[in-house]
Amino acid sequence: SILYCTNEGEIQSTGSSVGGILGTGRKSLAPVVITGCHNTAAVTGKGYLGGVAGRLYEGSVLTDCYNTGDVTSISSTNIGGVAGALAGGNGYVSSMTRCYNTGNIISAGQYTGGVVGDNDEETYYEDCYNTGDIISSAKYAAGFAGGMSGKAVNCYNTGNVEASGYGIGGFGGIGGGEIHNCFNLGNVTSTSAANSYGVAGGLWGYGRCKIYNSYNMGKVSGQGYVGGIAGGTFDGFTLVNSYNAGEIATPDTTHSGNICPINNDKELYLTNVYYDTDVNKGFTPSNTDALAKGVSTRDLTLCNALEGDTVFTLIPGMYPTIKAQAQNELANWFAAVPVVGEGEDYQHVRSAFTVGTPAGTVWTTSEHLFLKDGKVDSNENGAAWVTKTYGDLVKTYNLVIERATGVDGIGTDAAIVKTDYYTVSGVALGSQRPDAAGVYIAKDYYTNGKSAAHKIVVSGK
Repeated sequence: SILYCTNEGEIQSTGSSVGGILGTGRKSLAPVVITGCHNTAAVTGKGYLGGVAGRLYEGSVLTDCYNTGDVTSISSTNIGGVAGALAGGNGYVSSMTRCYNTGNIISAGQYTGGVVGDNDEETYYEDCYNTGDIISSAKYAAGFAGGMSGKAVNCYNTGNVEASGYGIGGFGGIGGGEIHNCFNLGNVTSTSAANSYGVAGGLWGYGRCKIYNSYNMGKVSGQGYVGGIAGGTFDGFTLVNSYNAGEIATPDTTHSGNICPINNDKELYLTNVYYDTDVNKGFTPSNTDALAKGVSTRDLTLCNALEGDTVFTLIPGMYPTIKAQAQNELANWFAAVPVVGEGEDYQHVRSAFTVGTPAGTVWTTSEHLFLKDGKVDSNENGAAWVTKTYGDLVKTYNLVIERATGVDGIGTDAAIVKTDYYTVSGVALGSQRPDAAGVYIAKDYYTNGKSAAHKIVVSGK
């Protein structure tokens, strides 16, 4: 047992089985237990390389452990932010609970993951995550596990994954693992040539994995054989109550898919699966996509079929989010989107629209848009924009207003019943006229139900 221990010293090794806390365990009737330990320093070595532990055998238990140092492999395989490899089998289940990695992983070998490099079937993960970036010059790299054969529950990845091989995923690289209530927000990029096994996927590189109540919002890029959920699938691939809202960037749409690429003679099981057609306009659906349902951003945010499952929740102006991650501000920032009216899109906005306003997310707007209580309207037609920020993260949505919602049809005999004030960037200030000197937007509400906005200049007290 290693309990509540810390390492802050840099580790450099020319050998393998290297970790910030433990290099390797051993096969024993008394398995290794590591609790409340963390590493904050850089770790460099060959294979079986991890921020906390290098190689762990059957029955190992890690609880409340984390790594914040960069992990760099100079060769070989099995490189992970928490552990390089976690074995399980022969009735001995290995587990990680509430473990995470925030360090970057730079790998020259295959089987590279933000949490674990490779694992066996009898391994279990719960409430674990990775936020570090993964850069690999080999195949089988992923945000959570490069080789994923175990089971993960309530886990996620937000780090970007870039590799020169195939089998690259936002969550798992290769394997027949099983995940429940998991998601990926990181961008997934493969620079290798197309490979029919499967190059890159928002959640999985390729394999006969089983995915339940999960989603991808990361951008997936590759030369071909890329998919919003998986880059490639084998017989037995299962996808239930899940969706893709991530962009797909590839020159070869014939061998790619909103969910996964075309599959011939494969026995796949898709139930209650969706993808956002507004995110990937004009993308040719694969035959596997036909087993799912393509819907607009608006319809996906209102998807009662997902809400009906106890895992997801629906919030106005947001994609379905996992209830167990309700306080995850980063996940909520990704989920918050402008939701326009039925039959509209961002280039044809004809009515007031909604944006998600979770804690931590800040919206700003162009000059003629006005935001209050999650509702956005306009007093002028033409090009406009709304921008959401969270810390250093920024995303702008460009819009074209075709019918302003705040100026049409105000009768000359109508009286003003209320006025709200805003900054010129659209931040609501309430109904009290500002005292500080500056330029503001005043929005007047009339007795006939109409409204109009105009600029005012306040000279100060």
